[in-house]
Amino acid sequence: MHVIKDKCELCKKQIYLHNIALICTYDNKIYHAKCLKIDRTTALELQDSPDWFCPCCLKDIIPFFDINFNEDQTENCSSCNKLISSTRTKRSKCMLCDGTFHSDCLPFTSLCRN
Repeated sequence: MHVIKDKCELCKKQIYLHNIALICTYDNKIYHAKCLKIDRTTALELQDSPDWFCPCCLKDIIPFFDINFNEDQTENCSSCNKLISSTRTKRSKCMLCDGTFHSDCLPFTSLCRN
């Protein structure tokens, strides 16, 4: 099997030529599409796009900021659509789409440990 010299940033396994891999435009790190839970069709489309950013870099690129709610404020998470409780301490707002998210629901939270 032919091997690409890099290893996947998530699983740390070798990336072979037959693997579908994505390279982050921001930091040039490489990922197996399957490790990112991206299906084959979507991954191939992303490979053809000029820019793709990994979940870890998204947090540096997309302007999220942490917010606090008053006790009487309620809002649904833009990702999971569940109510954001005033007792939860971690919630974030996106300056681009104005969406409000549980911090755990941000797309990079589960993959990036930074």
